[in-house]
Amino acid sequence: MQSQDHFNIPLENIEAAVAHQSGRPHPLNVKVPTRAEVATLPLDELYQLIRKWIHKSAIEIVPSRKQIGEVLEILRSRADIPAMPALVALCEEYAGPGHAHSAPAEPYPEAAAPAPVTSS
Repeated sequence: MQSQDHFNIPLENIEAAVAHQSGRPHPLNVKVPTRAEVATLPLDELYQLIRKWIHKSAIEIVPSRKQIGEVLEILRSRADIPAMPALVALCEEYAGPGHAHSAPAEPYPEAAAPAPVTSS
C-alpha cells in the first residue's frame, strides 16, 4: 500500500489508527479512501466513506483541507457526480473557499497589523 494512493496519509498513520482503535467499545474510523476508490466506488458508498473520513476518523488519519480538495478534483472528473450533490457539498464545506486551489485565509482584522504604540 503506497501512501500516495491514500492522499499522502502515511501507512504508519493508518497502522497506528488501527492499533489505537483495537478493542475500543466505540472505535473511530480507520479507513482512508484511495484515489482509485474515489474515482470508481458507487456514489452512495463513497459518500459514507468520505463522511466517516472527515467526521469520524482517528486523529492519526484526519484529512487536511488540501486532501479533501484533491478528493474534489477527482470527484469532478466523474461523469456520475451530478447525481450526488451532497458529496460535493460535504467536501466543499470541509475544504473551504476555493478548496485545494485557494489562497491562505485572510487573518482576523485585529491580527493583520499590530496595534499602534502610543506614548503616555
